[in-house]
Formats: sequence, structure tokens, C-alpha cells
Amino acid sequence: MKPEPKDLKPDYYLDNFNQLIDFVHHHYASILEATERLFYQEFQSLSADAQKLFVRLLMRSKSIFVLNKLKYDEILDIEDAASELVTLGWAEWFNKEEYADWVSLLTKAELVALFSEKAWSKLSRAELDEEVYQRWEQGLLPEALDKVAILEVHHQDVFDTYRLLFFGNLHQDLTDFVLQDIGLIRYESYPLSAASLPFKSYHQIEQHLLCFALLDAIHEVEEWVEEAVEVFVKELPPLIEGDSALKRRRDRIILALARELERLQAFERAVEVYSLTDAPPAFERRVRCLEKLGHYESALSICQTLLAHHNEEEIQFAEFFLPKLQKKLGESVTKKESYIPVEELMQLPQQESSVELDVVNALNREGDAYWVENSVFCGLFALVFWDVIFADIEGAFFNPFQAAPADFHLPEFISSRQDLVDSALERLQSEQVFESWCRDIFEHKQGVACRMMHWPLFEEQHFFERLLERVPLEHIRIILMRILRDRKSNRSGMPDLIFFPDAGGYELVEVKGPGDRLQKNQQRWMQYFEQHDVPHRVVRVEWADE
Repeated sequence: MKPEPKDLKPDYYLDNFNQLIDFVHHHYASILEATERLFYQEFQSLSADAQKLFVRLLMRSKSIFVLNKLKYDEILDIEDAASELVTLGWAEWFNKEEYADWVSLLTKAELVALFSEKAWSKLSRAELDEEVYQRWEQGLLPEALDKVAILEVHHQDVFDTYRLLFFGNLHQDLTDFVLQDIGLIRYESYPLSAASLPFKSYHQIEQHLLCFALLDAIHEVEEWVEEAVEVFVKELPPLIEGDSALKRRRDRIILALARELERLQAFERAVEVYSLTDAPPAFERRVRCLEKLGHYESALSICQTLLAHHNEEEIQFAEFFLPKLQKKLGESVTKKESYIPVEELMQLPQQESSVELDVVNALNREGDAYWVENSVFCGLFALVFWDVIFADIEGAFFNPFQAAPADFHLPEFISSRQDLVDSALERLQSEQVFESWCRDIFEHKQGVACRMMHWPLFEEQHFFERLLERVPLEHIRIILMRILRDRKSNRSGMPDLIFFPDAGGYELVEVKGPGDRLQKNQQRWMQYFEQHDVPHRVVRVEWADE
């Protein structure tokens, strides 16, 4: 049941900000540099109004603001607060003569009035901005603009460091506090110890911040050339032993840069850059580049190595690509037959917003169908392995807003919790134990954030009971075992629908609209279902009105 939102006090955001910086200062003061320590100390000395205004503006997406447009009822005097921030160096008055960014802060009517150009009112916003830009470029700004106070807030970079140390990333922000404060999200309770903190030195912090900066810069490049790629490659941070998060971020950069080299057809250099990481799909891309270069033996060697890997995605690629290389080398071809799942052609009128919902409506004539995608078995995984996921393991949890441990996708997730994993697997041997455990977790943890659980589906009337009643425990066990083996890759690719026919039993249904085809991860799941007698099919839809 969705909780009723709670009311927040007017300065809730200041409490949340203080909670974040207090946590970081308490746990990381010994490795912070002078800039970060001074940030914390000086913030405490700001007046209440200045603190509130700073945090309010820090939470916004921009860094410059028209002062008379700021309206916050809980701040007694916004102008005095702004002046205090400027005096103490936490903000400055924006220099409109050097920058044109302020134009976007003013409405069309305000710009027309400022420049006293009534004819501009007939221009589009883009045309108006161009006119203002031309005036700014020529230094022809109206005197009236001097009366428009524009505030630029400082220290976003310092707060980014605090956010990184608190959340372990730059994707989360104070919004997480708000969602918890109003009761829309609850997080599991787990101990936070100094030993679990992920950052041990300021150098480590710098390398993570560098990764985020590089990723942002990569996304802003409009046209790639090889020289630009090389600039980024030279900036790659070195690996730090034991820091798996840094490796993952570094890998993302490497894969992005190597892919651009491929697009530039610089295949030899692409192979070299892909060789800097073992993260999928680096091996596959190396093989494809080597094949384009005519280096068939090197490509074949990598494929043969991949066949021994535990990663099913890489094994599937090697099985697919190996015969092509063997043929080019004049070797005997060893081709593995691909599994082709059962398909049913369904002609339907196009009525709903998605083809999946059209099939749900058609199946509901013969039972109950739900559009679930990956939620069913990932949710059951969360229930069965809840104590494993949220076990008190050093390094797993380092802030109160985690929906999964830091090592969830790493091999050591299992090895460091082997006893708990074994106990969870034993639950899957007895229907009575399994159902009792799942119902207990469902009752006591309902609504608590977990990366594997989509609560709204399980909260639908009768769905959870129908699931336990209709799906054999043996099927649940073998599916959860596959997810456990590779929690990152195998949590996706499952069929779109689960169908409970009136006649009994259940079926997993993948829906494909006109022109769609099975993705590789979907093929792997279908083949696994076939090997273990899990009922499944593909419904291929054609529109009846066509």
C-alpha cells in the first residue's frame, strides 16, 4: 500500500544538508583537504537566512539567479542573505558585461522592456536571444540592466565532493532525503561503520571525481576525431587496488572511447583501447575489430578464451562468431544450433498505448495476464535473499540510502556471504519453508527500497498469492539460481508477461510487435527455460487493421 505523504517543515532541506555534511565531516575529516574542511566550518558561521538561501540555490540546476525572482517564505530577508553570501565569498554578483548567460533568466517581456525595443516583442525567443547577444557582443547593454541583481552561487564543486563521499556517486542528491522524509521511500536499517567507508585517501576521491568529469566531457563532444579520443585516453585515472567502483567508472570511459574509435574506423587503436578493460563487451568488440582488420587468428584465440568464461553473454557471442572465423581460416566449422522458441501469431486491433497491453487484454479472456517484464522473479529473488542482500558485511553499506550493497554485482558478493547464501538456497528446497519465509519478508519489509524489488506489482490484489500457488517451487529455484550466478546480466531479458490461465498453471510470454525481434539476453533466457521445462512462448503480433 502506497504510504500517505507526510508534511515537511519549511526548512527541511537545511536539516538534510546538515545531516549530509555532518556525516562527511565526522567520517572523512582526516582525509579532507583544507578547502573541504573550511567549507564545513564557514557554513556553520553563516546566518540562518544565508544558510537557507545557499542550500536552496545549491539544489537548483543552475548557478545564477535573478535576485528579485527568488521567493522563499521561510527566508526572512533574501536580499540581506544574498549580500552576506557575497561578502563572505559564498556567492558573487554576476558580471553581465562579461557573460551572456543571464539572458535565459529573463522573460521575453523583461528583455523587451530592458532594451526599450517594442519591435522585439514580435520576434521568436530564439530571434530575440540573438538580438540581445549581438548587443552584448558590441558592449551595448542598457543602463537599466545594472539594476537587475543577478547572483552566482559558489562551491558547487566542493559540495560535489561531499556528495561523492556520502552517496559514493554523483547521481544521488538531497532528493533522497526528501523522499524518505515524506514517507515515499523507506530504506533498510543496517549499521554504518568507519570500516565500511569506501574512500581511504584524498587521491582516491580525486580519481573518482575525474571519472565523472571525463564522462560528462565525453557526452558533450559533438564531433569526434582520433586526436580528441587520445586526449581522453591520456586522462584515464590509474586503478586503485580494492576500489571496484573506480574500476567500473574507468571501464565505462574506456568502452565509450573505444567505441568512438570504431566509428572512426580506427580499428587497430580501438583494439588497443578495448584491451585496457575486461568489462563486457570489450572482448566482443576486440574480436569484431580484429575481424575487420583481417587478423582472424587473434580474433579466433579470443573467442576460444571466451568459451571458458562464466559470462553467458560472452559465451553466446563466441558461439555465434567462432564459425565465421573458422570458415575464413579454412578450418572445420563447429556451429552450435541456436534455440528457436515457440511462436504464436496473434492478430489484434491496435487499441492500447503498447503492444504488450493489447496482448494482456487478449489473454485476459482466458485467465489473468500481467505485464511484468523482469519484476516477478527479481522480486522473488529479493524476498528469498533479503538477509543476504542486506547482510552486515564490511564495505557493503556506507550511507543510509542504499537499495543494495556496494558489492552486489561483484563475485565476492556470494563468497563473503556463503553461509547466508547456502541458507537461502535451502529455503528453496521446501515449499512450506519457502512460502513462510517469503510471506514474512513481504509483511515486514513491504515498501522498503531494494534494487531487485518492484513493490507495486507484488502489492496488486491476489498477485502474490497467485504467484506462490501457480508457479512450481522447482521453477522458481532454477530461475533464481541463474539470477544469483550473474545478478547484473540476468536480472533483465525475462519475458514481458506472466499469464495465469483459468485452466490452471502459468506461462511466461514474450511479446513482439511488427518488426521486433528477440534480443540476445532474451534468447538466453528462452533457451534456459527450454532446458528446464519452464512454460514459455513468444507472441508475435500483427495488427488486424493492416
